Amino acid sequence: MTSDAGMPGISDPGYELIKRAIEEKIPVIPIPGPSASITALAISGLPTNKFVFEGFLPKARGGRKRVLENLKDESRTIIFFEAPHRIAETLEDILSVFGNRKISVARELTKKFEEVVRGNVRDALTSFKVRKPKGEFVLIVEGSEGRRKKVIEGSPFYLLNDIIKAGLRSSVAAKIVSKYSGVSKNELYRSSLKQARESR
Repeated sequence: MTSDAGMPGISDPGYELIKRAIEEKIPVIPIPGPSASITALAISGLPTNKFVFEGFLPKARGGRKRVLENLKDESRTIIFFEAPHRIAETLEDILSVFGNRKISVARELTKKFEEVVRGNVRDALTSFKVRKPKGEFVLIVEGSEGRRKKVIEGSPFYLLNDIIKAGLRSSVAAKIVSKYSGVSKNELYRSSLKQARESR
């Protein structure tokens, strides 16, 4: 697949073609792209229309888990870099925080020992626990399905944000929206606090 409009497979219908090729066990091999992150995303088989690049996670497990906790409701495809000696630990933490989502783990892209492991997080963890991997890794992780559903079905959350933007305090807005939507006041209030933190 080639393109005269940027990297193939990024924000274009190429994602559907690549996904189908992977399903049919047809090899998908990239040629050098603008960066390892975008090249890995293009051949991952995961949605490419919306994504977020997070770079390297913290080396310490506590810091790594805190970052993952903040990302667990992210609906966009998530891209991480990781070093070979931390890949198993990082996959364990992703499994612990995110659950067993779809993932594509790529290493040494466009080089002699290129490898792409696709499946779920548990599959990838099993694969890299039984051998000592080499090379720099790019992890492409599926976004949160629950968050996508909440965005689609969650008009109370949109209403809550609109009321807060109009000038009402979060606690008052949550109480009003809860009364008419049936969604828990506490859940709405927590959502408003999270939105406030993310918008800073």
